[in-house]
Amino acid sequence: MPLDVVDLRNFYGQALGTVARRFVGRGIRARWQDVHGLRLLGIGDRQALYVEAWMRRITVVAVFGGALAEVPLLLGLYPAAYDALVKLAALIVHLFLVTIVLQCRQSVAARIRDPAEAGGNLALLRNWLAGVWHYIAIFYIIGLWVVWAFGVRNGYSGLLRFCIITILVVILARLVSIVALGAFERVFGINADFPRRYRGLDQRASRYYLPVRRILSGTIGVLTFLALLQAWGLNVLAWFHNGQTGARLLSALITIGIAAAAAVVVWEGANAVIDRRLELLGRSGRATRLRTLLPLLRTALLVAIAIVIGLTALSELGVDIAPLLAGAGIVGVAIGFGSQTLVHDVITGMFLLLENEIQVGDVVTAAGFSGTVETLSIRTIRLRAADGSVNIIPFSAVTTINNTSRGIGNATISVTIPYDEDIDRVDVTLKEIVGEMRKDPAFDGMIRSDLQLWGLDKVSASGVTIVGQIECTDAGRWPVQREFNRRMRERFQAQGITIANS
Repeated sequence: MPLDVVDLRNFYGQALGTVARRFVGRGIRARWQDVHGLRLLGIGDRQALYVEAWMRRITVVAVFGGALAEVPLLLGLYPAAYDALVKLAALIVHLFLVTIVLQCRQSVAARIRDPAEAGGNLALLRNWLAGVWHYIAIFYIIGLWVVWAFGVRNGYSGLLRFCIITILVVILARLVSIVALGAFERVFGINADFPRRYRGLDQRASRYYLPVRRILSGTIGVLTFLALLQAWGLNVLAWFHNGQTGARLLSALITIGIAAAAAVVVWEGANAVIDRRLELLGRSGRATRLRTLLPLLRTALLVAIAIVIGLTALSELGVDIAPLLAGAGIVGVAIGFGSQTLVHDVITGMFLLLENEIQVGDVVTAAGFSGTVETLSIRTIRLRAADGSVNIIPFSAVTTINNTSRGIGNATISVTIPYDEDIDRVDVTLKEIVGEMRKDPAFDGMIRSDLQLWGLDKVSASGVTIVGQIECTDAGRWPVQREFNRRMRERFQAQGITIANS
């Protein structure tokens, strides 16, 4: 062999050996690190290894799957076996692509998502797309395999149109949701002046914020689903023609929604008016009376609203409520006859409350029990006794009420002195004690008049009894009487006045 040919072969052999030792000896990782300049995409070594691993898997499945599918044809088997193997290999490849999408969903979403400091509708759209892009990609990947495997006519164009329409409907629904929820936030945004004018309005609004927001979001979701069905070729609008089930259901839901909204407005409006009225009345007697009647009024209003809403809902759902009303009347009469005590309790309680005979906070004696009225329900009185025990008295058991909280409470004066004591000196001393108490700031507001002496009430073997009274407020009766007795004992002891033995 000529020399120049031998030298050329040795040169190429050495060069190939050097390349082989460089790339094969140092491994795959070193190869990717050394040729990063040849990559079509600017990705790092880790991403390059990830792409190479999945490309190798996809290539192996595609090549060996196609080769394996040729075996049935070579063996003379049915062509259906060939088609099944080819579709199975393609399905595995598509499932590999789905796996790649799921593994990369967070990194891709981070690239799609708008920076945190950005704002506007475009930023909201990008953030929404970052959260759903993998669903769209998976749907499209599986759709491509379905169209190819089942030979759908015009399947690729239809799939593309299907995806575009779906994306547009979803984007439009998202924009509508942004506008609707933004308007909802503005409506529920309480002006700073309102809580000062209407105390508790912000707390009432907060109770309905989350349920109304969920109803609004659910309505937008249902409308979006119906729009997607219409865009996918289903004639959804035909469901809502006159006489159809959808039209009747929609009409019933709208009517029930309007009735429920009206009920909420009436309920909260009545509560707001009552609270506003209580705030204006302050601690007057009318305010106390209104607070006493408040549980009864609220219970009656709530029952009335619940009955109206329930009957309206049943009527809109196609239920004939006439038999229900007749049956409710018969049941009401039966309950009235069978529960006469209950009816007696309710009627007696209503008259007692309407006539303002008793209020919450009054100190009363009813049915043999004394105490402070804590609660007045629709049929019972709850009394807190002086020892802390609670007495619950039905109105039907109340025949008379002794109420000591009606503005005036008289402190009774009764003192027995021996026969040899000067009655006039005792009278002057008692009046001086009351005069000093009226000058005391601690008792001046409790005493309404000077001491009223009625004279000698009783003459007995032990002495004579002088009686009288001090007109006080209802809250000052007992404090004034106890303080008077204490001062009378000290004054009598200082002046040498003797109290007779009874």
